[in-house]
Amino acid sequence: MLKSILLTSRIIAAFAVALTGILGIVGKSTDDFGNLTEYGKTNLLILIFALILGIATIIIEHFIQEKTEKKEQTLLVADISRQNIILEDIKRSFYAINSIDIFIHIDIPAASSFFYNYKTKIEKFLNEYIADKETIEKEYDKKLTTVILNSEQKLKDLHQVYSVVIKDDSPLFPKDDLLALSQLSPVFHVLLTDTLEFKELYNPPQPLPLPVLYLDQVSDMVIFAPTLFEKHKSSISYSPTYNTFSIITRTDKATIIHDNGKVISILDLPGKYLVLFSGVNRKDFELKELRIQFNKSESKNYNSLISVKNDMCKVIEGPMWKALIYKLPKTQ
Repeated sequence: MLKSILLTSRIIAAFAVALTGILGIVGKSTDDFGNLTEYGKTNLLILIFALILGIATIIIEHFIQEKTEKKEQTLLVADISRQNIILEDIKRSFYAINSIDIFIHIDIPAASSFFYNYKTKIEKFLNEYIADKETIEKEYDKKLTTVILNSEQKLKDLHQVYSVVIKDDSPLFPKDDLLALSQLSPVFHVLLTDTLEFKELYNPPQPLPLPVLYLDQVSDMVIFAPTLFEKHKSSISYSPTYNTFSIITRTDKATIIHDNGKVISILDLPGKYLVLFSGVNRKDFELKELRIQFNKSESKNYNSLISVKNDMCKVIEGPMWKALIYKLPKTQ
């Protein structure tokens, strides 16, 4: 409608200018003294009207054109933004994380009274082993229960045995000693997050094998890594020399129990905080190593392998929890 009006205005202005020219030819605009005649005044008014109408039309068309260009520019920017989002989603999908493998190695002091019965059982086994190595190895299967003796005299003065490695199928594994098992089975969350605002909660998400605290916060990924609960993937080592338990556990397909709805991609990793979190009074552990492998496909064609040790982490603690924090480098 507006375009039609502007076109009509242009036509009227052009016609008015043409009319003044015609009237200037056929009529006399001034008298002998140079003054405008009535005919000349009319012709001048028509010319002024044509100029005003023409200028007004040009100005209006300019603003309309400017508005149209801004709208087109906005649409172009929005279109480019949509294309970038689509390209980014395609890229993220190409580098999507399809599976996660986690390896955790921690040390726990064995001085707690919770370990009294279990250590007594292990010490009895070690005494029998030292007295009759061959018989005990046949009875316990040395592949499942391995004894490492001290070779240095200084360590021998403390104890003849450096450590005993107990696989989860070994008769020495604390399946029936619930007190020892609860202490040797801390449940960890492995968290990737942008924020470090921790909150204690006492109603953990399911499924969890033990009641533990967990992190209530928005994050890209919370990975649940159970300890000593996956068959043939865990072991306990007890060192009578240093009175310490070492726990090694791994999971090949960690369970993701929370995400933000996006495709979880390897591209998300750089700059994120990697947190190893444990609750229920499990504050006395020392992290020896945490390895996380992010896989692009089920065939283990991975892009990112992260390995973290205790001295690389910042440690923060609450009344009943402990978290070790490591920030992934931007160049990851």
